[in-house]
Amino acid sequence: MNTKSLLDGLLQNKLLTLPAYKRLLGALYPLQENAWFSTRLLLLGVGFVLAGVICFFAANWQHLGQLLKLALPLAGLLACGVGAWYKGVQSPVGQAFGFGAGVFVGVFLAVFGQVYQTGAFVYQLFGVWSLLLVPLAVLLRNKWFWLMVVYVAGIYWFSKTCSSLKTNWPLWCGVNGLFIAAWALAEVFVRQNGRVFCRFLWVPFSVFNLYLALMERVYVVKEWTFLILALVFAAAALVYAWYKKDIVLWAWNSFMLAGLGSLWVITLDGVPFCLWVSTAFFALASGAVAWAWPRLLEDRNNG
Repeated sequence: MNTKSLLDGLLQNKLLTLPAYKRLLGALYPLQENAWFSTRLLLLGVGFVLAGVICFFAANWQHLGQLLKLALPLAGLLACGVGAWYKGVQSPVGQAFGFGAGVFVGVFLAVFGQVYQTGAFVYQLFGVWSLLLVPLAVLLRNKWFWLMVVYVAGIYWFSKTCSSLKTNWPLWCGVNGLFIAAWALAEVFVRQNGRVFCRFLWVPFSVFNLYLALMERVYVVKEWTFLILALVFAAAALVYAWYKKDIVLWAWNSFMLAGLGSLWVITLDGVPFCLWVSTAFFALASGAVAWAWPRLLEDRNNG
């Protein structure tokens, strides 16, 4: 239960007067809003800086000498390490430096492989990267960093498996099995203090199922297996979202169903017809979100 819910409960049970309720709410939430915006702006800034570093290497690769190519990511790694130590690894700024260090590790591995032409497969980069991220994750004790470790390891497994698979079934089972395990752990250990984190887990796996359905629907037109499974996945997620009173998860999977419905008509004749049907699907999804929003919000507040 968050602080506002606690104050609401005290007011409803007449344990708190209305003037006192307004005074406490007004004193509490400006501070919380400032902290919320500061944290998000910090994360946004870190994301832009790291994206800029990667784009810098990509755009200027041919103009950088070998020494500079290796020195720049090492300098970034050293600067992030010093910054995390100076600010403290548990402070927001220290955590941001920790994320930067994790990204610079991957940048250095990629640069090293390009400079010395090690002959390694691309997936081997992600395997080594994920192993080197584990000590950082233990040090930072940040659930989002652990999620990055899982995703980097997932990319390693995905890339390695795709190079030898003749069918997508092992890939589908592996990725969705990883999702179910990550989601179950988050529900048990993180849910009470990390609703947004648990929502985030659904996004990449929903996109993965949409991707497989799209590939099968476009290139193997007579096959519908992964499309049907993705529909079942999104429908089950809608039921779960209603049970948890989570409007964000409800909205995401409503539009996921609309996207899957659009895949159903993508190979039919007549582009205007496909566009009209797809528009209708997304309009229905918007209506479902508008219909559910006040009901889920009311049920959650009452709960």
